[in-house]
Amino acid sequence: MNVHLSQKQATLLMVMFIIGSSTLMVMGLEAKRDIWIAVILAMVAAALIMLIYVRLLTVCPDKNFFQTMEFYLGKVGSKIAIGLLTWFSLDLCSLVLRNYAKFIYTIALTETPLQLIMALMMVVCAISVKYGIDTIGHWSETATFAVIIFLIISVALVSENMDINSILPVFDEGIKPILKVPLAS
Repeated sequence: MNVHLSQKQATLLMVMFIIGSSTLMVMGLEAKRDIWIAVILAMVAAALIMLIYVRLLTVCPDKNFFQTMEFYLGKVGSKIAIGLLTWFSLDLCSLVLRNYAKFIYTIALTETPLQLIMALMMVVCAISVKYGIDTIGHWSETATFAVIIFLIISVALVSENMDINSILPVFDEGIKPILKVPLAS
């Protein structure tokens, strides 16, 4: 079975992955008032990584991700890199799953065991995997738009409570706490 994602779908899946992993997991609190700078730096770093990935795919259009890694890093290097990426993905997905389940538990289903909520969320994920990456890619085209609209509406609804002076003074703690955040995210 030879299924391909369009470049748009792959990009939107990465966007959804980033939104999903950062929505409830607040990182970079050590940057304090300068967390917004750390977030911008992290987004720039993520964009650079995506550009590198897109460039690799355009240089080797006939190879999949694993073959491209092997081409550039060799057999041993690619296995190490793929192992690290797999570990990172599983670790981050488990953290996101737990955080979303805890959020649902806290907000709506306080009498439901956390394990059941997590199991149901994993069943939804398994069903989407069963239908294939192309289905998930098509879903991402619709869902990303809806999620971004939801985020914009959410920010608009709380914007009257925002005080722009809360981010001042800039670099109050220095640059070190800010630079640590994108590496940890």
